[in-house]
Amino acid sequence: MNIEEFSNKIEALVEDIYQESVQNQGAAWKDMYKKVDGRLAENASFINEATADWTIQEWKELFIYQINIGNPDVFAFIASKIEELTQGQYFKECIAENISVLEKNVYSCDDKEALQKSDMLLSAVKALNRISSPSAKAECEQAFRTCDTVNEHILYELAEYVAAQCVEKLPALIEDESIEGDKLVALLSMCIQENKKSDDIYGAMKRRFKKLPDNSETKDIFAAIFGDYGEPNAIMMLRKFAKTLIASYAEDGNRETFSRIMMVMSVIEGLGGITDDLMP
Repeated sequence: MNIEEFSNKIEALVEDIYQESVQNQGAAWKDMYKKVDGRLAENASFINEATADWTIQEWKELFIYQINIGNPDVFAFIASKIEELTQGQYFKECIAENISVLEKNVYSCDDKEALQKSDMLLSAVKALNRISSPSAKAECEQAFRTCDTVNEHILYELAEYVAAQCVEKLPALIEDESIEGDKLVALLSMCIQENKKSDDIYGAMKRRFKKLPDNSETKDIFAAIFGDYGEPNAIMMLRKFAKTLIASYAEDGNRETFSRIMMVMSVIEGLGGITDDLMP
């Protein structure tokens, strides 16, 4: 069976799952992927028979074909097969060879080649995330560091990979002051999503939070992330931050500062802390 015909048949097998997700206004994507992968597992006999005589090259061409038709979310069975046949090298190369395009906004330039390269990189990272493969740790870390935050869809995919596969690097990455703003928020958010908790990670978060300027928008988001992290030991630090904001509000009466105070106090209360004594 040729690549186009096979791809069409696979898409048809799971079309109703995608439609159901759309009708439900976007069910959790990981739940949708599980349903898709389950449906395709039920059709493993067809898949194996249709691809029985395929070479490594044909599997790679199927990957590229999926990208070209606008589907960067590579099916898990395709990712697993390519990863197996190339011994973890193909997706790693797709990332390493295209990192430089992430230095600028890939969607606001006229460089079609750069756009194609970014799609290749994104699909490779998505494939590795789909099958939880650790084969491209160094490449994904470099790509994450390089990626302009304007490429948010790629940045978060890379942050997910780094949070899941580069756990030993997370404390140092969190404290690295070259990783700032939206990039730091992406990394921390994915740490929460991947449920990466440890004394080392919490310690790094605490030290980085203290270094951020009190007027930084990132510090506000960081405070909220401590709430999601669920570490009551953060209460005292957040109370100190709230007191600083309250002192600032007492001087200028800025409504935005007041909103920030309310947000931080909500996080403190969510962690089990007391705030009644903070406001004058």
